[in-house]
Parts: sequence; C-alpha cells; structure tokens
Amino acid sequence: MPIFDADVRIQILTYKDGLLSRVAHDLRLDVTGLTVEAEGDQVVATIDASSLRVDTAMKRGQPQPRALSSSDKAKIEATIRDDVLRSAQYPKIVFRSESLRRASVAGTLSLCGREQPVRIQFRDLGERRVAEVPLDQRSFGIKPYRALGGTLKLKPELTVVVTTDWGGRTDHDVRLPVS
Repeated sequence: MPIFDADVRIQILTYKDGLLSRVAHDLRLDVTGLTVEAEGDQVVATIDASSLRVDTAMKRGQPQPRALSSSDKAKIEATIRDDVLRSAQYPKIVFRSESLRRASVAGTLSLCGREQPVRIQFRDLGERRVAEVPLDQRSFGIKPYRALGGTLKLKPELTVVVTTDWGGRTDHDVRLPVS
C-alpha cells in the first residue's frame, strides 16, 4: 500500500479531574510516530504507541509552554507509554477505514487490544482540514490516570485532533479521509 504524502498531524487533548485538579494540567500530546497508507478507498493509519510526546500544558484551551519542565514531560511520557497505553504489550494503534465521504471517514480503531468503530468528521480550515474526535479511554480497556488516591486524575474522555493539508484538492485528486 503506498504511503500517503500529505501532512497529517495528530494531537491528543487530555483533561484533568479530581479534588486536586487545580494543581494539575490539561495536556496537549503530539503523536510523533505516524504512518498513513492509502490505496483506493482503503486508508490505514498506524501510530507507534510509544511515540506520544507532551507538547504543552493547557489552561482554558490555551497553551502554557512554561508550565512543565523537561523532566515533568519525560515523566508524563513514561507514564503514558508504560502504564496507560502499555506500549510494550500493545506497540501499535491502528485505524482502518471502512467508509469514505467528502468530509468524513468511518472505520475501526484498534487500541490496547480492543477495537471500536470511530467516525471522523472533518471541517475545512483554510487549506487544512481538522477533525476533533472524542474518545472514552474506558472503551478500550484503559483506566484513566489516577494519582494520590484518586484526588488527582484525568477524565476518561479525551479529544483526538487530526489535522491535514489538502491544498484545495478535489475529491478526484485524493481518495482519503480528507477528500
């Protein structure tokens, strides 16, 4: 299957919860190990489960680049890799399309040994298309992060943001979830 050459970026937004949430951070994570392959109507996006990196802490939807030290980020990344996603046991996260439309794609997401149907609805943003996909970690058998006896935790719901360039191409130019 040929590798898709458009610029695709995936970020994950997590949201704090719990009694001590005022001292915690919402996070924006970058997926750095992503391959998108496409052939005809079939699209397969594969993520290296150990490739999530902390981009920044967020507050009220705004980046807070100085809120976390490099050491803080490294600890969070290790927790995501080892405890949340269990990347040694489940090294790949895979999305396979089943239905493509002009601004949406439906398919199956395989994460932590479980599969769930997912629909991605894109909106145009200049020459980019953006989709915000809500996911509940529990649907994939993932226990949301908790610390300090549950007084500091993350909400089970997170948002996966998929951004891709489409350069004004028409449906006939590219047959992918972004077409």
